[in-house]
Amino acid sequence: MTMPKIRRSQAERVRDSENALYGATIKLIARVGPSKMTVADIGREAGLSPAQVTHRFGSKSNLLYATVRRILELWVEELTQPVIAEDGLQRLETAGHIYLKAITHRSDLLLAQARLTVESHSSYAELQPVIREFNQQARETTVHLLTPLQAKGEIDAEVDLESFAIMYLGMMRGVASQYLVDSQNVDLNAVYDFIKIACRKVLLNESRK
Repeated sequence: MTMPKIRRSQAERVRDSENALYGATIKLIARVGPSKMTVADIGREAGLSPAQVTHRFGSKSNLLYATVRRILELWVEELTQPVIAEDGLQRLETAGHIYLKAITHRSDLLLAQARLTVESHSSYAELQPVIREFNQQARETTVHLLTPLQAKGEIDAEVDLESFAIMYLGMMRGVASQYLVDSQNVDLNAVYDFIKIACRKVLLNESRK
């Protein structure tokens, strides 16, 4: 007996089409960059018409703007559960390992984020406000991760966590940018060992002891 097909609600259809659009956009940005990607390409990849893409976002720039925010949401989803489950500074190390894996596998999420950041300095300068917002939230997430540890005395009370977050994200992204263009000469595991040592020295304020 054939089971009757369950009809999706309007809200479910909208959600599914948006997820398809974001997924297609992230994949295409990772592959060819935002400048070479067209609305027709996005629609084709998502299984939608160009008119549907335009109807939802109005313009390609609006879609890119929204995609930056979606990328941040996906990073938070990917990091939150495994990181919160850890204790002490292992939280930071777990977050780093997840990012390291994304670098090694050249994940669409990582590549799309990198390409959008670069393009915000040239072809898509209108993305700079949302890229700044993205970076600010990434720093705030790092601070939020470490604040309870500082309150418990596991991180030195004198450490400025906001400045640390800037340093940490800068190191991780800098390593990623080098690896993506010269993977044969960048030993990610060896470099990450140095990053962990540096982070512990800063967070425990060992230079003052």
